Amino acid sequence: MDKIITKPSSQEIIIKGSSSEGHVDIYSYDAEQEDDKKSLGNLFMVGNIQDPDGDEPDVQYIINLIASIAKREYYARGDISPKQGFSNALKKVNDVIDEFFKNKDLQINAGLFAIADESIYISRLGKFKIFLARDGNNIDVLNNIEHFSKEHVEERKFSNIISGKVHVGDRVLAYYPNKAITSRERYIKADFVKFDKSDFIDKINGLKEAKKDFACAAIYIDINQHREPTVRKFKPKTSPSANIRLHPDAGTPILADAKKNEAIINPISLAAESSKPLTPADISSHVMPADTLADRQEMPKIIAAEFSLGKKKNPLSSLLRNIHISNINPKKRLAVSAATLVGLGLLVGLGFSVKSLVSSNQTDKQFSSTINQANKDMATAKDEIGANNFITARNLLSSSYASLISSGYNESDKTKNALVNIDKLLDSMDNAGEASVSLFSQIAESDGQVKLIASPGDSIQSILTSKDKLYYASIKTDGISNVFELGGLGADLLLSPFTATYGVISYNNGLGLDVIKDKQVRTIDLTIDNQLKSASLYEDNLYYLSTGKIFKIVDIDTSGNKSVLWSKEDISVNAELLAVDGNIYTIGSDGLFFVYFMGKRTVEKNIQIAAAKGDVLLSTKDGKYLHLLKKDTGRIYLIEKTTGNLAKTIKIGNTAKILDAAISQSEIVYIATSDNKIWKVAY
Repeated sequence: MDKIITKPSSQEIIIKGSSSEGHVDIYSYDAEQEDDKKSLGNLFMVGNIQDPDGDEPDVQYIINLIASIAKREYYARGDISPKQGFSNALKKVNDVIDEFFKNKDLQINAGLFAIADESIYISRLGKFKIFLARDGNNIDVLNNIEHFSKEHVEERKFSNIISGKVHVGDRVLAYYPNKAITSRERYIKADFVKFDKSDFIDKINGLKEAKKDFACAAIYIDINQHREPTVRKFKPKTSPSANIRLHPDAGTPILADAKKNEAIINPISLAAESSKPLTPADISSHVMPADTLADRQEMPKIIAAEFSLGKKKNPLSSLLRNIHISNINPKKRLAVSAATLVGLGLLVGLGFSVKSLVSSNQTDKQFSSTINQANKDMATAKDEIGANNFITARNLLSSSYASLISSGYNESDKTKNALVNIDKLLDSMDNAGEASVSLFSQIAESDGQVKLIASPGDSIQSILTSKDKLYYASIKTDGISNVFELGGLGADLLLSPFTATYGVISYNNGLGLDVIKDKQVRTIDLTIDNQLKSASLYEDNLYYLSTGKIFKIVDIDTSGNKSVLWSKEDISVNAELLAVDGNIYTIGSDGLFFVYFMGKRTVEKNIQIAAAKGDVLLSTKDGKYLHLLKKDTGRIYLIEKTTGNLAKTIKIGNTAKILDAAISQSEIVYIATSDNKIWKVAY
């Protein structure tokens, strides 16, 4: 039986304007394919950094670093509560921020928040705003919380955690309050409550047309219901070190460690836990032990108007207490008892039926909203196609495609029709044709879950996950071989030459590399100044893209461990993907395609296809085309290396989520999917 959970659906709003207020960026993360960490939900960050003295050549990477560390620490463990994971993330982030404030005169403004089922956890550094729209009202969350706080907050670290509850139908707007936003905040707040997501974003975009230097960095979030399969979990035994105390306001029993107490937050008013700056020492004393936290009972909602009513009675308990069976002979007593049990069973069954019907209706409403939004996006995309603004059209259609696939209504006629219509609109831009797809291998569940693949030939090199550990293995049509345990670190990228004599793994969001050869592992640490975004092997040298730069590690297969700057000019900060065949190719989130030779740019073109984080760019040494795989729509774009022209588009048509892809020397693309299969894609 499927269960209904609360889940956020987000859309980033970034409008570039004047650079006088520094660099802004937005990050959104989830647990991806790690089922044991899905309870941690989603993590978001809005960040701004300014260099008042202008003496630092490049400070943009600092925001990216903060987000990367927060993601790594938050999703590091699946056996702890979201709040403890959030606290752990803040501790690491604050350590890093400490170093920057010691050595550089910088101003950082950031908001970090997590939404896990019905809970939200927020922390901020400097300027950050977050609003909650509920039942036609607009709640200024941070100002509401600050009303209860009297102490000064030092703007050099993320504040203590602010926590509360979100409900289905809530909408959240989080943003960096620059001057342009602040001067229009009253109107933006009114529009946020009044309009749905599409119309609100149109309003924001309209401000840019009216004022050319208008800038905005915001995240718009809808809190929706989501249907997913029920997974049976066993509750651990209560820790012997925990004792029971009473909450001073409500008299509600909650479990707490004898030496460590945690502030309880009113989920409706979002009262503050504390506004003191959060130091690493504070966090370590603030977070409850995992064994105690796992057994802690959730604090019930306390509404001010109901506080004097005390504890509410359970109507079923009252009914049972009012049933008295006495002074009746045993046979009649047995009959009365049986009748009572039957009646109670009918009442309980009716209650579950009503609850199920209400949940189903709410889910259906959310699905209708998804369909309506997809129809709006398609209408807008048609206009953009008519104006030859293909990149905006593709982004709109990709977003709708992903929303429909994840709606849980894949077999609905409405979903199928909408997907067909989106497909037709994409075809009108893409010169698309169907691929010939055949199964290469089905990995047994007992062998682990495939995550990354590389260097296809007779076998494919891969990263498998099983029981919180990573394994490096070769996959053939009949199973896996040469299995080598790597440990528990998360892997982001796998590279291997066609000879498959070694492998290179990027982990910790590009802050480290492992080179695997002859079942030996050599580790290369990357610094915060040269963090890896995308990489490619060429003649046993590793070339990789960092923010605004390209680096090279010579002879990485043997002893190479030093990153050397390869680029001789600035690389676009929007570049997301890199491929190498002697030349170096990059594609950015803005659709710009660049070719570099000997460190200098030789070709530049807007190909009107945006590269997103998680997409895959593939190349062979002598091939004519680059292969850009868009995971969300299951399309491979063949781009001419010499001109950047779109030659053709291949539609894979697989319904399972695409996890990774690799290319053979004969330019056959192999894809790994979430159903633990690897497919051959020919064209």
